Amino acid sequence: MVSKWKYITKARLDAARVAIENTLADRDILTALSVAGYGEAELWEGQALYLEAMAQASQQDEEAHKEETPSDVARKALMNAWIKAERDYVHTRRTARAAFRSDPKTFIALKLNQARKTSLSGWLEQATIFYNDLLQDDDRVAILANLGYDRSRLEDELVQVQSVSEAQRAYEEASQKAAGMASTVLIDLVPAQLDAWMAGFQATAEEALKDHPQWLEKLGFSPRRE
Repeated sequence: MVSKWKYITKARLDAARVAIENTLADRDILTALSVAGYGEAELWEGQALYLEAMAQASQQDEEAHKEETPSDVARKALMNAWIKAERDYVHTRRTARAAFRSDPKTFIALKLNQARKTSLSGWLEQATIFYNDLLQDDDRVAILANLGYDRSRLEDELVQVQSVSEAQRAYEEASQKAAGMASTVLIDLVPAQLDAWMAGFQATAEEALKDHPQWLEKLGFSPRRE
């Protein structure tokens, strides 16, 4: 079976390049996104992930005609789980930041004072603390429930975060069996990190720039439908 992985990856790489480069090149867009948490430093983090992923493109091209291995399947499962969980987490976290901005104790306990982590290990730790600490306090849950995030929804999102951790373990096991060394895990996860970064960036841009559809189009995104 011929793998389509290289084509999918190249499309995502092109999308990331357009979004990141056009943001950095347009001072108005960058200023608007800086207020929403994506300033130059965050954009350069995304650029670094993009460049690392680009370096792997040629290697993935060579593997395109090979049979899909258990490691390939596990890697895709991890990427899909991470992207799905990140999309929900970024919205819930943004809502919590607004809801608890005047509550320093909660703001710090939920790690809302920190930048969102882009590495898988950092993201897992940050997201797990966020949901666990939030769900342990009924008053905090009640506040978010009034904003559309009830306990059931928060618990479902925590399960998604836990599924990322499980998928990571499955991928590490499959990779170690296939290659016999754990270093492969760190290399193969770069495209997944870029995808997760882009998921958060796109969600933020679509919200922050919703009144500027021409800016969203410049970044390769579509305006949200209400």
